[in-house]
Order: sequence, then C-alpha cells, then structure tokens
Amino acid sequence: MINKKLERIPVKWILIIILVPAMLLLDASNIPSRYGLSTEFWASMLGTAAGVYWTLEYEKKKSREENRLAIKPFFQYNFDIEYYPFRELQSENNNILDYEVDMGDVGDDVINLVIPMNITNIGLGHGMIVKDTPVSVNGKKVNAARQGVIRTKLIRLESRNKFLIKIFNISRSNAKKLKIVINYTDLNETSRYSDQLVVNNPMKITNKVSTERMDYKYERVVRSFIAEKGYFVLDLHKEDLGN
Repeated sequence: MINKKLERIPVKWILIIILVPAMLLLDASNIPSRYGLSTEFWASMLGTAAGVYWTLEYEKKKSREENRLAIKPFFQYNFDIEYYPFRELQSENNNILDYEVDMGDVGDDVINLVIPMNITNIGLGHGMIVKDTPVSVNGKKVNAARQGVIRTKLIRLESRNKFLIKIFNISRSNAKKLKIVINYTDLNETSRYSDQLVVNNPMKITNKVSTERMDYKYERVVRSFIAEKGYFVLDLHKEDLGN
C-alpha cells in the first residue's frame, strides 16, 4: 500500500523533500563554510538534482509510451449491405447495441442512411468504444438505437464486430460530406483514440442494391428500408488522425 502511494508522488516532489532538508542541515551545521564550499557548491548540487529529475522524467515518459503501444488497439473497417438485415433481425431477440442520430435537415432532398459496418481489431490489445461520445456524425453525437442507453462496446483482439450507424433526416449534400468519428480506448482506459471515416465515393451512397442472393427475410428488411427513403453507405475510408 505504501509503495503504491509513493508511485503516485511526482519525482520533483521526492527530490525537493530529500534535497531541501539536506541543504538546510548542511547550512545549519556550517559545513559549506567550514570546508570552503562556495556558491559553486550549491549550483553543482542544484544542477545534479535537475539532471536526475529530467532523466527520471524522461524514463517515466518513455516507459509510459512503451506500455501504451504494447496494448494499443487498431481497427480495420469494412462495409457490407448484408450486415444491415442481419443486425435488424438479430435485434428482435437480443439486446444489441447499434447507434443512431437524427441530423434534423429539412427539404425535398432529405434521406435516411445506414452504415452497415464491421470492425476487426488487428492491434495488440482489446479496444473499447466509449460510452460518453462513442460516435459522432458530422460533429453530432449519436444515441443508442432501440434501447436508448449507450453502453461501452468491447472490441476484442482479432474479433469481428458488426453494427449499424443509422442516420435520419440528412440532406444529400451533407451526406456527400459525411464524417464519422469513432472514439475508443485501450482496455486499461489509459489512452483514447479516434478514427475518422469519410466518404470515398459519393456514388456508393445508394439504394440500388442487389438482393438476389439474399434470404427472403433479409431481402424484406432491405426493401422495407429503401421504401422509407433509405440509402446505404458502402464506401468509407479511414483518415490518419495521428493516434
């Protein structure tokens, strides 16, 4: 318990706690004058202390960065229309977590979008999509679809994770400038990361999709969504945000 408390004390305070009493003791004992120690003595003492401090700080930052990289998740994204009916039918019997947002646009060109997404974690550790602002669409925070409560979504190492982002009442012009930001942490919640997905090809925002090879139940779900001015976003790419 004592060791854990000491670990939380900054190095500079440890040095101050040790050096200041030592210097006062030396001064009170008149040791510097007795042994001919001048101002250079104190400058040397302070210089040594500063050197020790910066060395320890550097090593601590280096260790922290190495620990971060050792458990860093890394997400790959792909998009497939069949994830949509799969998730919709799955939700009938399971309390699954998808995301939705109403953009509030108005006009004749307003449409509804679904991004049927799969995330594969190819990093070095598990990731967690956070629950405070898990996903934002053009800067607007999403809500949890269906149950209304956003939970942390665990993205396990080397796992495949299908889910939907539903976007209601967005104009076609804003849809072409779509920016999806996904926020997540490592399993220890010590580092936070963000991936930004942008539309690669506006022509892939489409309701012209083939359902010929789909099961009847899947086809029915897809056609029902298209009938409600529904479009699918099937081509996004991840921009490097320097995480």
